[in-house]
Amino acid sequence: LDASENVERILERILTETSGYGVDGVVEAVGSFGSLGLAAEIVRSGGIIGSVGVHTDPRGFPFLPGVCYDKNLTLRFGRCPAKRLMKDAIRFLIERKDVVQKLISHRLPLEQAVEGYRMFNARENGCTKVLLFPGLSSP
Repeated sequence: LDASENVERILERILTETSGYGVDGVVEAVGSFGSLGLAAEIVRSGGIIGSVGVHTDPRGFPFLPGVCYDKNLTLRFGRCPAKRLMKDAIRFLIERKDVVQKLISHRLPLEQAVEGYRMFNARENGCTKVLLFPGLSSP
């Protein structure tokens, strides 16, 4: 699900499809305040939230620890084991370019990396991922 969609519509859809219980588990991989908050809302009591997104929102955490306690949730955070997954990731990048292209919203020269990170952090202009290219001409 896309957390940028109407949150009420997402909640309604999930509750309808799960007979009001919510999902057993959520993998939150975006790292936004809203996506982690949505994860806590859609997971059922006794469910699991696994978060690998990088959370840097200055507002802090989108819900109080009591939410986890009241719903008896298991909440796990951790980094992606990128080094271990690199061989499979490269093979996927080569074999499934169609999927990968949909993930990248902006392509910039390496010299504009600071601007790219700023855009990504602000989620400006629909920025989801920035691909930096050494030697790419500035637009």
